[in-house]
Amino acid sequence: MPYSKIKFLVLDVDGTLTDGGIYISESGDEMKKFNTKDGRGIIELMKTGVHVGFISAAVSSKIIEHRATMLKIKYFYAINIGSKFRLC
Repeated sequence: MPYSKIKFLVLDVDGTLTDGGIYISESGDEMKKFNTKDGRGIIELMKTGVHVGFISAAVSSKIIEHRATMLKIKYFYAINIGSKFRLC
């Protein structure tokens, strides 16, 4: 297999695994749209023994954590940057 030397794949989330948009409900809940085909590809890749991780600087890191859990991804790092963009 030509990719046998790959041991770990780290992916950014926003704009890579999502369309880059943020959906906000009337109650203020933030949502992101993930493509199920990306998820299936990640699952199939992990079956070959390659570790996968997510990294993101997001307003809400809970969404990233939830998606990682859904895909059984053990490695994720999401920085909650919400407080950095507060306007006075």
